[in-house]
Amino acid sequence: MEAFIDSNIILKYLEGDPRAKKILDIVDVGFINPIVVSEVLYGYIRLMTGFKSYDLKKKFPSLTLELKPIYESLRFYTLAFSV
Repeated sequence: MEAFIDSNIILKYLEGDPRAKKILDIVDVGFINPIVVSEVLYGYIRLMTGFKSYDLKKKFPSLTLELKPIYESLRFYTLAFSV
């Protein structure tokens, strides 16, 4: 099955939600766009740091995080651009 993958599904998957894994397991070809990539990165950083949006903006330049889980989660999807 082909599907556009929303950032919420990817973030739930990264949190370990079994329902998100089940959804992603049935997708043969998944599509994401640059906005999804941005939302997943931002959501992952918030998840890993525990910072609220306002605090994260102030502390962002000094953060050090391993982004490999993001790469691993997104590498199976086709980046789609709309014109």
